[in-house]
Amino acid sequence: MTENVIDLTGFTLLDVYGLEHIDVSGNFSEEKLAQLFIDEWIPYYECHKCSRVDYCKYPQPVSPGSYRMMDIQCGVVVAGIKNFVRSIFPLLKELDKVALQGILDGAHYLTRFLFDTEIKIGSAMDSAYIDYLEDFAPAFFGRIAHLRDHLNNMSSAFQHVPILQAKRGVLFVQGESEQAFVERLKLSRLAWFLNVYVDSYRGDGSRRLPRIEMLLERFNSQGYKIFIQGDADGGESSIFTNLIQRGLVEVENTFTFEYDFETAVPDKLAYDALREMELLSDVSFEQYLIGVGQRDKSLAPRLFSAFGIDINSIKIQFAQTVADIINWSQWTWWNDDEFTESELGKFLFFIRSVNY
Repeated sequence: MTENVIDLTGFTLLDVYGLEHIDVSGNFSEEKLAQLFIDEWIPYYECHKCSRVDYCKYPQPVSPGSYRMMDIQCGVVVAGIKNFVRSIFPLLKELDKVALQGILDGAHYLTRFLFDTEIKIGSAMDSAYIDYLEDFAPAFFGRIAHLRDHLNNMSSAFQHVPILQAKRGVLFVQGESEQAFVERLKLSRLAWFLNVYVDSYRGDGSRRLPRIEMLLERFNSQGYKIFIQGDADGGESSIFTNLIQRGLVEVENTFTFEYDFETAVPDKLAYDALREMELLSDVSFEQYLIGVGQRDKSLAPRLFSAFGIDINSIKIQFAQTVADIINWSQWTWWNDDEFTESELGKFLFFIRSVNY
């Protein structure tokens, strides 16, 4: 029976520091590939120096009853890498060259993350070690965030292998009010919104500036899937054409309000939100509709002309109040056909698609 192998001739492996690529050649079985990763990347370590030694199953005493442990490659990381290779090995022959190289590169960052995380978790639970650090103890905990560098690099490497699902969606919105709205939706605890990563690229016209392109290029390179929202301000809706043509975002991952967020909110919901904000207290909904008139321009000038309310000065509070009504009322908005056909309803489904 022929052994199942993958030919890696012409591919490269990152060195232990992740700085240089080393040529690889020859056929590799699942076991041989895992051992290659282990030999190249997992350092030797005396397990008694790790604070998890008391309950880890991998330490090997230098002699029976000794507190000192043999200098070995971390068993946790070795097991993790073997499991990783076992899970992806049957897929390797189906990958193109870019994706296969991505697997090899990503495996390095996965190894680094597993090892560094294991050591830091052990240190974090060791009171004696934390006391030893004295004034540096706070910095130790803060620097745990640096582990994200391994994850960013791993995501970037794995982005060309869809089955790994390493790509995470990120939603860029035009202004702070849209960001506040999305962040507030998370309080609903609905899985649709809870883990949405949202950021604002800030301000009118910034979508045309090189900095938004640079921002999207950076997130794309790190393996994120870009979603973006903007305002047409009553003009052409194709505001993201340049970004789409440059391959920075897929057309189906863009969303444009005809005017802006505030105008996208259906009349009754906008009226209820303004009432919750203790505005329009003496105005009925019918009077409100007459006052704001037709939806043929942005809500802001219509609202100011009819009721003297400057919504631009309260945009964030308005957005949060709209989200609160969606979150906490007994209204199942996703079953309300009229609402789901509105701009805001469509935007909610667009938000939901970010992590699906």
